[in-house]
Amino acid sequence: MNGLLIITSDHRIMTPLSKAERNLYGDSTFARIPMVVSGFEKKGIIDAGFQQRDLY
Repeated sequence: MNGLLIITSDHRIMTPLSKAERNLYGDSTFARIPMVVSGFEKKGIIDAGFQQRDLY
């Protein structure tokens, strides 16, 4: 493969936060957004704090 495809969002789903979501993610609940990276050899979920500007 000759590159990466990065798909991300600029906001979370436009619905009210659920109590379960709030309990799971705490203070970062409002800031969490989905992102998918294709073309990378490692597979799995990275559950660490990053910002969109970190992609640059």
